[in-house]
Amino acid sequence: MMEEEELEFVEELEAVLQLTPEVQLAIEQVFPSQDPLDQADFNAVEYINTLFPTEQVTNDLNLFLRTHLFP
Repeated sequence: MMEEEELEFVEELEAVLQLTPEVQLAIEQVFPSQDPLDQADFNAVEYINTLFPTEQVTNDLNLFLRTHLFP
């Protein structure tokens, strides 16, 4: 049941966050960017999977963070 409620929430949130094509074009003209985070079709899951394609990479990152940034 909770999963269904979460899905509904996500769908409602996505509907609110959708910009009209005119607004999206105006933003792109005022703030041109090649950064994937700025793209209208940005997909966070795909982006993270690109950065960390395997579980081993994620484990290596965790080790790096624990030893260098958060000792």
